[in-house]
Amino acid sequence: MKETDFKNQVVVVTGAGQGLGRAYAELFASRGAAVVVNDTGFGEDGQALADKVAEFIRASGGEAVSIKESVAERDSVKRIVEGTLQRYGRIDALVHNAGIVRDRPILEMSDEAFNNVLNVHLYGSFYLLQEIHPVMCRQDYGRIVLITSSAALHGVAAQTNYAAAKAGIFGLVQAYKEELSGRNIHCNMVAPLAVTQMTSESINPDFHKFLKPEKVAPMVAYLCSKECTFSGCLYAAGAGYYGRIGIFWSNGVYFSNDTVSIEDIAENLEKISDMKNSTHISSSIHSARKFMRNVFKQINS
Repeated sequence: MKETDFKNQVVVVTGAGQGLGRAYAELFASRGAAVVVNDTGFGEDGQALADKVAEFIRASGGEAVSIKESVAERDSVKRIVEGTLQRYGRIDALVHNAGIVRDRPILEMSDEAFNNVLNVHLYGSFYLLQEIHPVMCRQDYGRIVLITSSAALHGVAAQTNYAAAKAGIFGLVQAYKEELSGRNIHCNMVAPLAVTQMTSESINPDFHKFLKPEKVAPMVAYLCSKECTFSGCLYAAGAGYYGRIGIFWSNGVYFSNDTVSIEDIAENLEKISDMKNSTHISSSIHSARKFMRNVFKQINS
């Protein structure tokens, strides 16, 4: 198989100062990309993390520049995009990896803690898409990966803010992919599992050696490559495992009578909820068709 490369491409990675973001940035650089390392953090020595990563990439023979702007504010996102264009003239791929947590039980969750997390994850995704979309349209090329989480799919106690933000990203991508129809721009998601500064305390230390950020990076890089020609998909990646996550509907129950009672639902709830032989629903059109089949059954009955 031909080796995937990113030669003559420019990739923006947010939250690339350490952990997963750094692993993504270094992999892109190793395959020939010019990498824009975005991060607002600082190391214990006081040096900006983004500068450290960019310097490491350049010392390794790659091309990188650091931009230390927040993704939580529109004007800062504009500066990320403008700075990239001034330096390289194009943006071929974006990985929005930047993230924070502000864990609190829901009754102790302040508006500030809730909003701060949404601003980085969800609003940051929105701002980046709005600013980068016109650039990629002019190029007639672009690849975007937004990072979501299993917390959005299955829930984690004391993370209502984080789960809501990551679930919002899923909905954002499902709608955005419909606007990309016919364009050579694709947007997908990854739910990673890896030990980072943000997750190390919540993961059993015995598992740390298996959950390296470098094992997530290949999935992210593939979705940013020319080989990726689809949008709206979510993949899990971690510890060497890669799999697709989707929304499935049960076969359900069709009631042919004119009225349906609460008791009808109660009596048939087990069948309604049975996920055996369930169907993967990939779009709003697909879901509408599933509903309409029952409408046609009623018309023809």
